[in-house]
Amino acid sequence: MPKDKISQFLRCFAAPTEVFIANQINSLKRFQPEVFCHHRDPQAPPVAADVFSLVDKLKTPGALLQRFAYSTLRFLTPPGTRLLLEELRFREVRLIHVHYLVDARFFLSVIKRSELPCLISCHGWDVSRFPQAWGGLGSLYLKQVFPHVDVILAMSKDMRQSLLSLGCPEEKIIVFYQGIPVKRFFSPGRKYNRGARLEILFCGRLVPKKAPGILLKALEIIEKEKLVSGPWKLTIVGDGPLRPDLERKVDGLRWAARVCFTGHIPSKDSRLVEAYHRADVFCLPSQTAAGDKEGVPGTVVEAMASGLPVISTRHAGIPEVVSDGVEGTLVEEGDAPALARALARALSDPAWREEKGRAAAFRARGLDLDSRIEDLEKIYRELIDRGRTI
Repeated sequence: MPKDKISQFLRCFAAPTEVFIANQINSLKRFQPEVFCHHRDPQAPPVAADVFSLVDKLKTPGALLQRFAYSTLRFLTPPGTRLLLEELRFREVRLIHVHYLVDARFFLSVIKRSELPCLISCHGWDVSRFPQAWGGLGSLYLKQVFPHVDVILAMSKDMRQSLLSLGCPEEKIIVFYQGIPVKRFFSPGRKYNRGARLEILFCGRLVPKKAPGILLKALEIIEKEKLVSGPWKLTIVGDGPLRPDLERKVDGLRWAARVCFTGHIPSKDSRLVEAYHRADVFCLPSQTAAGDKEGVPGTVVEAMASGLPVISTRHAGIPEVVSDGVEGTLVEEGDAPALARALARALSDPAWREEKGRAAAFRARGLDLDSRIEDLEKIYRELIDRGRTI
């Protein structure tokens, strides 16, 4: 029996760091995904689906007009709308799933005219930073989406509150974490008392909301106050605009032998799993930066799945997966001294690391991608069966 087709819409498919979207698409079991985008990133993660790139399919001069409209006003032209609608009908798509609230606004003309049920996955910046754009006009831009969609998926309760503050109807919001492939990161042979130099792992984009600089400040405090007696090493996995400043900071502290910058490691690369398995403690001191907030950082859940205790912050959806004192320690955003004390405790106490690390691995089992896909497909089925309700 043929599977119902579900369209997956993004403006750009997809940044290398958006592998969580590719994972969700690739994990669908009862539905056939069809990817639609304005344009495609040459480094997009692989997906087991056809990718329809609008600017590659439009004929000249329509393609030139659409490229200009996108680059200047982020606008979907009438010819672009017509082509996407024709393709949806030709492929007999049953439902539209848009990733990011901003992208839903861009494709709103398609959503309105398709007469298909529609849901949106929100991921963080689209409901935190973007609404503040253009002096707050970003929120007015996004509000136009709400009357025309059936369901909006919020990654956390914190994100749900952000959506409510934007004016999204409460009955349309479902708190839904998309999950990660937990089994890939399991480390059943982990040793919590190695007696050697202990390794701290930071994994994430080097941008202000991930706050890698706060982590370096905390380590400075540890050294200055001699909070840890043994040697430590910090591995920073990720890349971004803060990297040059962080590297200068490390050089100034003469920590070249203690801090390793690996750059971005693709999600499918075995070196990423190896980094988690080598580490003893995971630290991600996320913070709100110019309005930009996390959803639920996938790297936190990956670290938990590998059995690492987590040192992080009471930020966005993080407290919804890490309970302070259970899977690790949470401190307030930007509090480098508190972060230093939490790290010192983790580095100095192997029994603490084992207790929290094992609890983290157990908690991560409930955040597995396969179980979350089952729930997502139930939402798909319900929307298709009831048809468009708006």
